[in-house]
Amino acid sequence: MAPFNIPVLGKYGVPHTTFASNYQLFYQKGLVRRESFTNSITYDFFETPNKRHTITPISIEFSRGTIDPAARELLLSKNRLSYIKLIGRTIFTSGSQYTYQVNANRLNSQGDFTYFRGSLDVGGNTLALLSRLFNTKKDTLGNRTFFGYNFAQYTKAEIDLRIYRSFSHERQLVFRISPGIGVPYGNSDELIFEKNFYAGGANDMRAWLPRTLGPGQFNRASYGPSDSITRARLKYIDQFGEIKIIGNLEFRYKLADNFFGSKLKGALFADFGNVWRLGKHTEENPGGEFKLNRIWQSTAIGIGTGLRFDLTFFVFRFDVAFKLKDPQFSGADQWVLIKHADELFKTGDFKRNYRIDNSTGINYSKDKDGRLVSKIVGDGYSFMQLNFGVGLPF
Repeated sequence: MAPFNIPVLGKYGVPHTTFASNYQLFYQKGLVRRESFTNSITYDFFETPNKRHTITPISIEFSRGTIDPAARELLLSKNRLSYIKLIGRTIFTSGSQYTYQVNANRLNSQGDFTYFRGSLDVGGNTLALLSRLFNTKKDTLGNRTFFGYNFAQYTKAEIDLRIYRSFSHERQLVFRISPGIGVPYGNSDELIFEKNFYAGGANDMRAWLPRTLGPGQFNRASYGPSDSITRARLKYIDQFGEIKIIGNLEFRYKLADNFFGSKLKGALFADFGNVWRLGKHTEENPGGEFKLNRIWQSTAIGIGTGLRFDLTFFVFRFDVAFKLKDPQFSGADQWVLIKHADELFKTGDFKRNYRIDNSTGINYSKDKDGRLVSKIVGDGYSFMQLNFGVGLPF
């Protein structure tokens, strides 16, 4: 009677129902502590051997956090209101998710195929309806509450598309593009901390530390000088955005069939992309806004090589990545690895100027002859990033 075919759910595998409870702790010493509690029900089934559907009709999440007072004051002085709000706010929300995957069963295999994963996450609409129905209280900002807590409303969509091409002698070329967007609305003017996009780390932009890239052309030097303790706390502060575009190109090849009991494989790769803010918050993230006519200038590029130790059941991975194009700078200065290649393993004018722009002050000491020597202390610039992981990045 239905206008479309209803698949026989058990034909290609037993459908699963999963009841899950999850606790996450995000902690950065001297900066933030944030906890998240999630309870969900998920249904999982295969339409065909290669097509998988995952439906989470209900996911209830409670998040809370605190921020160090000294770091809070500095962030306030630099208009980083979003970060303070997202980290320190207590949020209660419920949502639903849907994920569709094609060829997930062929990952980590040879052959030519395309993998696709699309996900949609919608939250807060039921709570918004109930809050209006029961006329729940509003907080001091005019946002409605539920059980005395703010709740978030948002829609978030993300795609992961990969093209695998295999060649003789266990060689493989993989291209991945992964865009995403999250839009707050209704009871929210910003995405909650857990729903934002981040870039950097072992699985996407490998030349940058986790969550330190972007947004857009934002330059951390805009934090300005501060004492060394406070500045050290802000060195690894998360950079986030409501829009993400990440791409990767990786060539994999075999080096040895037996290397201390494992297959040894190599990889050459290039990563490109960034995260961006959604057309606002320009005061707190100068250059971080997403603009089509600035997308190239605000795109980061990293290159590198790596080793994979394939033990059949799992893979140990070691990558060395280098910043090729860094969007926090302007014009030709963005091509840091080309323009400043001579400073890859030593300090020159570029690294010295970067430390001055990101200084925490001046330290004074005496040399071996008793003369007073001054030294600028601050964040240093690193062209190279080492990454270690278990499993392939994609």
